[in-house]
Amino acid sequence: ECSFLIGLTCFFIGLVKYWENENAIKFSQRKFLYIMLGGILFIYLSFLLLIVDYSDAVCGAENFLFHIGIWTTLLPLVAKTYRTNKIANNRGLKRVKITDKMLLQWTGAAMFVVILLLILQIAFYPAKAAEMTGSPRYLENGVAVTYVVTQCTAGLSPVSGLLFAGELGVIVYLAVLAHFTRRVPSGEQVRGAKRRGGCSV
Repeated sequence: ECSFLIGLTCFFIGLVKYWENENAIKFSQRKFLYIMLGGILFIYLSFLLLIVDYSDAVCGAENFLFHIGIWTTLLPLVAKTYRTNKIANNRGLKRVKITDKMLLQWTGAAMFVVILLLILQIAFYPAKAAEMTGSPRYLENGVAVTYVVTQCTAGLSPVSGLLFAGELGVIVYLAVLAHFTRRVPSGEQVRGAKRRGGCSV
């Protein structure tokens, strides 16, 4: 299933590249689409790692890819929603300047902090592969069988707490932005604002 989802994500990346000059793709900001699809790809890759034999290195890589994927998916979505919110709630249709470069700089700064936190987690609170003993199961002949499985464990730490709190906070902020985004101004309103020298993105 993970391989299928990874292939499907790569297929969508190819579609965006193939139709990148179409208005539907250009107006949705191609750069952010690529970043978000890359984040989704990282998440699927982290799940794929769990199929291989567990080890401390695999567990650390899985944890790193998962959090990078979550943030790489969420941050561009927040940036796009933030810009839409500012434009849609601009009642006077005054000049608004929020460029792709500005949004990418904000997103990059946030990702830099996330990567620093993940490096701290790897250095001081690394994920470990640990054997877990399940509850005994009794067969029909009365023989008890105990299964031992290996799983990745990442104990709670200040760093992991910050990461999860940040991810939850971004999701809540995104929901609030989406809720308070007003209806996009009509074409006539936009044309009137352009005549007055405003409404620039």
